[in-house]
Amino acid sequence: MKSNEKINYSTKPIIKITIDNQNDLGFAPWGDGLAEWTPIRSLYTHRPGIETSLASLDYNTNLFHDVFDLEKAQNQHDEFTSTLASENIKVISSHDLTKYINSKDLAPFITFDESFTKDQKSKLIDSYISHNKQLDLLLTKPSIKRISANNQDIINQFSINNPLGNFLYARDPIFQTGEKRFHLSNLKFNVRKQEANIMELLFNKLNLHSNISISIDKFNQQVDTIEGGEVVPAGDTIIIGVESHRTNLNSVYELMKTNSIGHSNVVLVISPVKTQEEMHIDTWFNIIDEDLYIGSQRFFDNPIDILYYERNENGYYLLNKEISDFKTLLENKLKMKKISLNDKQQKDLMSNGLTISPKKYIMIGGKPTSQGFKKSLEKHGVEVISVELDELTEGHGGAHCMTQPIQRDLDSNYI
Repeated sequence: MKSNEKINYSTKPIIKITIDNQNDLGFAPWGDGLAEWTPIRSLYTHRPGIETSLASLDYNTNLFHDVFDLEKAQNQHDEFTSTLASENIKVISSHDLTKYINSKDLAPFITFDESFTKDQKSKLIDSYISHNKQLDLLLTKPSIKRISANNQDIINQFSINNPLGNFLYARDPIFQTGEKRFHLSNLKFNVRKQEANIMELLFNKLNLHSNISISIDKFNQQVDTIEGGEVVPAGDTIIIGVESHRTNLNSVYELMKTNSIGHSNVVLVISPVKTQEEMHIDTWFNIIDEDLYIGSQRFFDNPIDILYYERNENGYYLLNKEISDFKTLLENKLKMKKISLNDKQQKDLMSNGLTISPKKYIMIGGKPTSQGFKKSLEKHGVEVISVELDELTEGHGGAHCMTQPIQRDLDSNYI
């Protein structure tokens, strides 16, 4: 059954904007200009640690391909961040931001048994902070119990609750909707839901670390799901994958209704499949420049349904009579050309590289199809930087998934 037979488009011909808690933004488009190809000046990333190694031991439950080789992954991540720095991109890591985590921030992430006094809890938390263990505690959320050993010594027994092994995929828990404006995701799976809360905590420390002031919006109701890997900004248009393995349609309608998206045009791409391998749109689609995109041949050989909305003075109006197919929108409306991915290249996540400026792309090296895809990019005039990231892709994500751009050239007033 085609996706447009499952969705009654006519039920949402108009999405009216109801400005309540975001009155400062107004009805005029405020998100235009943000785009995948806009040069990145600073970004956030997380170097995988003990949480990823532990989570991958139960790799199916924690959404990994296989058990993680932590040392190899860390070495690859170090090479990746060095490459970003060599391109004059400021890399802000989770470790940088956790330096500003205090005892009040940390306390909700640790469960103490009833035998701990308030003073004992405070002393233990202060000890962790003095040894820079905030990030380990945030991502393992331990329970701590005091037990007697040999009937005399009291020791602390730790148990780990749901290590957040996917936290290295920074694109998913939060997404950017405009200049200095972000929105928290509502992640689908319980093994990842806590990531958004930690990302909010860390991003609120950006001002202390880098003098970057941002706003973070969040859903009023945590019912429908959306993840940042579905959000692809493209100038005055924002493209969002919906009805996929991780993101549903109503979550985006909520964003539109509450003025949490500020682009002139919103394109909702109805996912052709709902599988773990193609969990987000960035596993089969990406943008290299305002006139060039990457797309899976398997999907683009057939029509991909979209909901195409245009913003006016009081809401978003559905324009599907004009354009209802994703390829038509990209190539006829946005005037883009396609670099095709074959099935093997898509499986190797060749679309999940990172565009750092127009036609400049950091791609995943170390995969069977890497060299062939590199040649395809270069034929289209793309400057390619290949970094071996094969171990880091064990959780179904590459350079795009592992980064969260913070400042682009459109933010030049505070770079």
